[in-house]
Amino acid sequence: SPTTQIESYNYVWNSQSIDVMATSSINGIVEEQYEYTYRLSEGLISSKNYSNSTGHSFSFGYDSSNRLTRFDDLMISWDDDKLTSIETDDEEYWYHKLFTFGTNPAAKGYSPLVTFSVTGEALILTHPELAGLKTSQIPLTEITLPNELNILKNFEYELDEDGYISKIEEITTQPGTEPWSFVYTIVWE
Repeated sequence: SPTTQIESYNYVWNSQSIDVMATSSINGIVEEQYEYTYRLSEGLISSKNYSNSTGHSFSFGYDSSNRLTRFDDLMISWDDDKLTSIETDDEEYWYHKLFTFGTNPAAKGYSPLVTFSVTGEALILTHPELAGLKTSQIPLTEITLPNELNILKNFEYELDEDGYISKIEEITTQPGTEPWSFVYTIVWE
């Protein structure tokens, strides 16, 4: 039978912080539990700190338009409301992601894919405004360099009758491997 992995998060909101208890389970057995805190400054996340020494602390940086420009060792570039690139300055794991946009109209709400591509954080996926990532622009491709990675992701979207993204299909190709895909279904409430 297939393996079921579940990540669950419990958030406690305060005026200056958000405390998180996260649990990861596989087939109903808890594998890991951890706690961390997001610190807030002027409505934006300024840092993420784990309660114990096992987790890495992250810092966040913003431009004058309150768009996220730094997440830990990632540098994020923008052109108006379009995310154009993400680059790490980590010498050991250096990579650069480039995003392209076509003539697709902007979606209502925001693009969860952009949010997840930058941070991979569940809270920021559901509340992108906390990290200056509330963009409604929807990318067509994401290219990850250097050449030894050479990963190309193409995205196809469906919008619901109100103009919000309801489905994203991510098709990934990498030299020497078979293409693979993920389908994300999004429900807005």
